[in-house]
Amino acid sequence: MRATFSHSYPKIDKNGNPVDVFVFHVTGSDEELVMYKKVQGSNYRQDKDSGKPLFFDSRWDSDVVDLIFTQSGRVVQDRSMQRKANSLIRNNEFLRDAVAERMLNAVGFGQSKTNRTVGNPQEGAPADNGAGIDPFKQ
Repeated sequence: MRATFSHSYPKIDKNGNPVDVFVFHVTGSDEELVMYKKVQGSNYRQDKDSGKPLFFDSRWDSDVVDLIFTQSGRVVQDRSMQRKANSLIRNNEFLRDAVAERMLNAVGFGQSKTNRTVGNPQEGAPADNGAGIDPFKQ
């Protein structure tokens, strides 16, 4: 299942703290959407205009996210990429900046083209991410 960011709004949580709520439109197979509705129970909501199911989260990771069903019967954003990146950073502190830049670029928050330092790579040579190491190449 996938979810596409729709909008966000501020809310006061049960402890009186302000939080941001991020709202996503859910898409998936008919079977996934039936299961989603069942799992959400009384918390199931649909967009009043489009009729698409809605997913709510207190974290935004990207405008398009994968959703997964957990073993405990919840639906959450698939954050396996973030967990892998965190592990990579914990085990290789020197990669922190390169990983952060790569993740920000992946969600559209990287350097603008006008602020980016661009080299003139040799023809046929792979592009360099600026750190000399591409931690996501396998």
